[in-house]
Amino acid sequence: MNHIRNVLVALAAAAALSLVAGCGDVDAPAQDIGGADERTSDTPAPEGPVRTNLHRLDFGDGEAAPPAKPEPTRDANLARLDFGDNGLG
Repeated sequence: MNHIRNVLVALAAAAALSLVAGCGDVDAPAQDIGGADERTSDTPAPEGPVRTNLHRLDFGDGEAAPPAKPEPTRDANLARLDFGDNGLG
């Protein structure tokens, strides 16, 4: 029962606070945000990064190259077991 009373008191306080806060006048913004005096630039926009791969972007810092894949040195047949010996016994 005490929890219900606490919830009702909190709801009443929130409603009263929102009514008091909503009664004031709204001031004009400090800056003119209408965009009437828009300044344009004569310089072209910077180029974005180039997509070198599906998940990689090239920003020109040399980090976009994917890591080199190591070449397989042994037989790729998965049916054979590699015991690390020459098989002669």
